[in-house]
Amino acid sequence: MVKAEAFSRLVDLDYKMQESSQRLEQELAKLEKQYQQKRQEMIQEYAGKIKQETDEATRQILKQGEEEVERIKKRTLEQLEQMETNFMTYKDQIADQILARIFDIKRER
Repeated sequence: MVKAEAFSRLVDLDYKMQESSQRLEQELAKLEKQYQQKRQEMIQEYAGKIKQETDEATRQILKQGEEEVERIKKRTLEQLEQMETNFMTYKDQIADQILARIFDIKRER
């Protein structure tokens, strides 16, 4: 009878070990699934953050570029106005000098 009880007890222990092993495998599979979900969530979160930061950086770069274009346009316009003013001044001076020479030549005759 002792052998039968020992054998029965060994069978019970084996059965309990199998159940425990199955529970551990199920728990491990559950943890693996949770890990994969969390990993995927983190990947999506970081991808979203990267896109957001990239979009913000792009907006800032474009804004700075537009501001620089406006500064260049303004400077160009100012330079053109200054060139036009200088041209008109020199044109008037040259015209005055030409007229003065014409009148000097006529007086000499």
